Amino acid sequence: MRRYTGPDRVVRRRPCWGGTGVAVLCYCLSLTPSLLPRAWWLQGLAAGVSAAVGYAVGAVLETVARLLLRWAGARIRPQVRRTLWAALGVLGAAAVVTVTAWSVRWEGQVRRAVTLPPHIVWWQWALVPVVAA
Repeated sequence: MRRYTGPDRVVRRRPCWGGTGVAVLCYCLSLTPSLLPRAWWLQGLAAGVSAAVGYAVGAVLETVARLLLRWAGARIRPQVRRTLWAALGVLGAAAVVTVTAWSVRWEGQVRRAVTLPPHIVWWQWALVPVVAA
């Protein structure tokens, strides 16, 4: 038996398109109104966990789709791939900003519904994507 004595092997790979797309979708869905108000840091934590699970699901779906495309003999051209990444970047960033801004309003409505003061500091909710990342 041969022993490997070199440095530890690290596998690095770029993020996949399907995983990133589903992660953005799950992040946005995690910010929809809930029955009880949440603190900004707890919302960020929930959004991060949701995005991580969404990335895993999207990566599995993309792997299955690639296998099916390979089996069918089809290939995605590099130009189409670059266009899809650019669209995902623009639409994903816009979705994250928009849904995070809406969640502040939704959270204020939930707080009023349970007779709490609707005091929401905007800069704390601006940190939700940072905590989620």
